[in-house]
Amino acid sequence: MMLQDRRSKYNLKRAALLVSLCWTIILVTGGTAGAQGWQTVPIPASEQLTAVFFVDSDTGYVAGSQGKIYRTFDQGQTWESFPISPGITVEDLYFHNSDTGFACGRRGTIFATYDAGYNWINKSLSDTLPWFFDIEMFDRDNGLIIGATREPDKPMNGISLRTTDGGISWSKMPPIGMGLSEIATIPGKAALFTSFGRINESRDNGKTWTTRVTHNGSPARTLSIKGSTGLIAGPNGMIHYSKDTGNTWYVVEQPYDKVFIASVLVSDQIGYLGGVNTPIMKTEDGGRTWTEESGTKDFVVFDMCVTGQNVWAVGPQGKIMSKPVK
Repeated sequence: MMLQDRRSKYNLKRAALLVSLCWTIILVTGGTAGAQGWQTVPIPASEQLTAVFFVDSDTGYVAGSQGKIYRTFDQGQTWESFPISPGITVEDLYFHNSDTGFACGRRGTIFATYDAGYNWINKSLSDTLPWFFDIEMFDRDNGLIIGATREPDKPMNGISLRTTDGGISWSKMPPIGMGLSEIATIPGKAALFTSFGRINESRDNGKTWTTRVTHNGSPARTLSIKGSTGLIAGPNGMIHYSKDTGNTWYVVEQPYDKVFIASVLVSDQIGYLGGVNTPIMKTEDGGRTWTEESGTKDFVVFDMCVTGQNVWAVGPQGKIMSKPVK
């Protein structure tokens, strides 16, 4: 069935299809925002929403702590849910195109869909100790999953899986550092991800990797790359930016109690940061300076993404916010 046919079928039935809906996931009360363009998006969910990915301006997916994936075909006006791993948190989503997507999470969870989310195939590890935090496809065939081993004697050691067949199979890579967290790509050039105090980079679709220390060896929770602009951020108010694709990093001072969990670069100048104990922050000069987005003080952000028209952010208690890209 073609995607357009599925959308038409969905639109005819959507009134009947409405359903109740990092390393650090903290349960707090989310807020609403109407200033500076941020709007709360209604979704029939009450759990922590930990991942968001929009394929295009209309079609988006959200996942959360109850092992459900929620899908919209109409820019978030209505949602349908799919319970793929009941009771197991889905930490990240990635869609290669409108049909093909992947999900990863705790207890070695990996799922794939090849029909726009109608059906999900379980590709999880037999080992249920690892927690996977991020998944990214570099192209149609090559991709990476990263996370933590959660082994009793070394719980924060990194684990990474690589695919070369479009996600049909995943093979474990040699160990690369501690505390792997988030992947970013430079299309056609490189893939990067953060480990504890380091940035790991591959220029051959994940086959080989080089590492370099972040500024002062600081740990990061989130990584974004757009053009030559790089951004890493994390706990203790950590923000570093780069103007040469991560070769050189500069520190931006922020209050120590801010914990940054998610970031997105809309362009090489405009970007957003979110997390715990902080409003959503915005830069308009490539990360050099940051301002607080009014009305977002009480909104905890666990993940962010951007489409051609909107920035999306998700957090606790089924909260989603969106803002038009300007």
